[in-house]
Amino acid sequence: MAEYVDLVERVAADVPGAMDNLILREIARGVADFFRRTEAWRVDITGATYTTDNMVFTSGVPEDTRVMGIIELRHDDVPLRPKTMAAMQADYINTSTGTPKVYSLPEDDVCTVTPYGASTDTGFRGRAIVYPTLSNTEFPDLLYDRYEETICMGVISRLLLQPQKTWTNRQLGGDYLQLYEGQLDEHRLGIQRRNRSAKVTRRHSSYGGLL
Repeated sequence: MAEYVDLVERVAADVPGAMDNLILREIARGVADFFRRTEAWRVDITGATYTTDNMVFTSGVPEDTRVMGIIELRHDDVPLRPKTMAAMQADYINTSTGTPKVYSLPEDDVCTVTPYGASTDTGFRGRAIVYPTLSNTEFPDLLYDRYEETICMGVISRLLLQPQKTWTNRQLGGDYLQLYEGQLDEHRLGIQRRNRSAKVTRRHSSYGGLL
């Protein structure tokens, strides 16, 4: 895993005078922004734990990240169907325990499954999109190598656009921001093209009764 501190020296070269701890804080924000907007960080789900019918993924999801979308979810190798919360409640109003059949993602990192099984269930497998929280300090080497330049552009723009600092440079900050937004869009569209066949269950998306 690559650590955020590995980016500090690269950013500091373009923002003279900014303290390392401030740079590191902006790196955390920049990494979170990048992965939320591109959906580039994808992981394999290998286990889950229930609290009533709310399920938290416990294996495969990195520490200090949150699930923002589900690409696929299986239980004992049987695919679960995505549904809206309203549809789930209507279809399974009198159902509690049993073999999981459907799921919803009503909010980041909380997956609701119906029916629900044992409190600790190792039968779940799938693939999810995650993003780092602000307390995260690292991300996979492959993603670092692929997106480090773009992430640094975003962080540099944030720092240069801060008002009334010795390093404030609104013109240069605006240039970096434009470059960042352009490259971010290129990465986002490239990820969408490579994963065109994947139907992602997100918190706010719904169509035809399915998420």
